[in-house]
This record gives sequence, C-alpha cells and structure tokens, in this order.
Amino acid sequence: MIQGFGDRFNEALDPILGPRNMSVWERKWRPAAMKEVIDESETPSGFEPRSFAGIGMTCKLVEPIPIDGISEWEEAISDLTSWGKVPDPSSLSSVLLSENDRGPIARLSGDSNWIAEFLPWGSDGLLRRRIDASSEVCDAPCGGFSWEGGDLILIWEESSTEESSRDTLIRALIDGDHESATQTLREC
Repeated sequence: MIQGFGDRFNEALDPILGPRNMSVWERKWRPAAMKEVIDESETPSGFEPRSFAGIGMTCKLVEPIPIDGISEWEEAISDLTSWGKVPDPSSLSSVLLSENDRGPIARLSGDSNWIAEFLPWGSDGLLRRRIDASSEVCDAPCGGFSWEGGDLILIWEESSTEESSRDTLIRALIDGDHESATQTLREC
C-alpha cells in the first residue's frame, strides 16, 4: 500500500483534526471487527505490541505509548534508527498529538516545526525508495525512524515558504486549470 504523503501532512495541520494533548488514545486505527488477543512480542522502548484475531486472520500492530511531552518522544525514538532529516530532541519545545483512522500524528515544535506520522501497521520497508522516487512537487517525508528493517515513524519538516502539492492542486481546481491539476496529480 502506498501512503498518501501529502494528506498526512495537511491532516496534521488541520485545526479540526489538528494537534492536541491526548492523555488517552481513541485508537481509531485498530481493526474494529477483530478481538484483541494477548501479545508478548518484543517492541522498541516507548511502544506496545498489539495483536488482533478474527475468523481466519490475525494482525499485529506496534503502537506508541501516549506521548505527553518531550521525554516520552525521546523514549519512543530511543531504540529506533533514524534516517534522512529528523529533529534533534534537544531542539524541541513541545509535542502535541492527534490521530486519525491510520494512526497517531505528532506535531513537534522547536527551532523548526515537524510532523511525525506513526505507522502502527508497520511498513513494507520500501517507503524510502518511494520517497526517493517521488517528484519535488510531492509532499514526501524528509526522514523517519525504523526498527528491525521496518519504518515506524515518518517525519516531515514544516515549510512555510513552499506551497504544498495539496495547495497547488486546490488552487488549480479553483482556477479551473484542468491541465495543471492533472499534471500535479501525475507528478505525485
């Protein structure tokens, strides 16, 4: 499954879906039709294993513990391997969380602002190749954190100077510029 990079970044900035302190996860990303079963799998520090079973199928998730501040963020990334451009924890001043049906999203503020997308369902290990292959028009992650070969967190650096692919597409649609809208979609 290919992640919708641009959507995740803009969802994290949406005031309705946007960041807020969350002491309790709603866990909208969990499979609703499956029953949770005991899972004692090994996970990195700051994460919990979760398993679900249904008729003829099971699934395993790696969920972050609720993050209320910078110390929890540091714990969550302590056992992970970083790649690309990621924030220095010592430069952060706040961490705010939100979630949607695909997983938790953290807004990291400090010297720069960052968006961190948690991937409780894991990844196929090919996200970095897809990111490298994406065009400059797409809002692709600039880095992330992995564990045992799979990506658990994707990172975007917030940029106030560049127009996002979502903004470019919306502007083209409002202006009735079908050709520009089609080109933006093809490039992403």
